[in-house]
Amino acid sequence: MINNLNCIINSPISKFFSCIQKSLIWFILILSFSFSSSHSTKKPYEILSSLSQDNGWNYVSTQNNINLSTKDINQGNTLAVKVQKETDIPPEVITNILMDIKNYGSYFKSSKSLKFSEVRREKNLVEGHHFIPVNIPFIKSREYYFRMHPSNYQTKQTNTFLYWYLIENNFSIDKQPNWNFSTSIYLDVGAGVWNKEDLANGNYLLSYRLILNPGGSLPDALIDRLNKVSVVNIFDDIMHEAERRVSMGF
Repeated sequence: MINNLNCIINSPISKFFSCIQKSLIWFILILSFSFSSSHSTKKPYEILSSLSQDNGWNYVSTQNNINLSTKDINQGNTLAVKVQKETDIPPEVITNILMDIKNYGSYFKSSKSLKFSEVRREKNLVEGHHFIPVNIPFIKSREYYFRMHPSNYQTKQTNTFLYWYLIENNFSIDKQPNWNFSTSIYLDVGAGVWNKEDLANGNYLLSYRLILNPGGSLPDALIDRLNKVSVVNIFDDIMHEAERRVSMGF
């Protein structure tokens, strides 16, 4: 950049505008880099850490041997939700199911109205889109993009073996799903972790913990109820698919 400024000062008039052009190009490149960096997707470490920690969860109920708990992690009036179950299913089987976003439709039997699509995949992550249609008058549908990693969210060892969090919609038109969600509400608060605990009997205590604020003007009690029902259904569907795979020797 300095060389280009010196070029302007020391050059003949005939080269003046050429040097100006070079300086502007450098300035635009630097500005663009700064802008893209400030809008890069960052992991919500505070939320992921609160979800991963075992303290602070309040027991709510048990259904089909699945324990349901909630926790206040300082995200407005929305409570985090945790479901857990003792099982002999290895966590690796759960990871393989969750990373296979394009086939979610065949796994989530209890939530067939939910629409998932995979938009990008790399070695250690997959990004997807989730569209939640709402067929209630005056209430808009919801949507969000998310990034999922089959690992711990930090270098420090914890019991987390998979996590996800919301990301911005920075995808090109050809990468976006074809569904009509022009009037939907885009969610901006959401993350989840899958934890495991090795038990003395050789089984695992598997748990799924998440927080998802659907936005809009929904009553807090309704949001709490929807999150509890949806997380139990999703957890139950995934466990059933995992049991099917294990029984078939996958």
